[in-house]
Amino acid sequence: MIELLQLTLHIMASLFKPRAKLVVEILVLRQQLNVLRRQVSKRPRLSNADRFLFVWLYR
Repeated sequence: MIELLQLTLHIMASLFKPRAKLVVEILVLRQQLNVLRRQVSKRPRLSNADRFLFVWLYR
């Protein structure tokens, strides 16, 4: 639950960041995902809060 609140706060804060800074942040996060994918061979388990967030962001 705390993670969901932190993510919500980060999303709200990102609304006030300059576009170039957001692009750099996205690139860094994508690189972090690539590194994690190399280290973990099996699929990660998603919690219900994760699933809810992905559905909410998709819509």
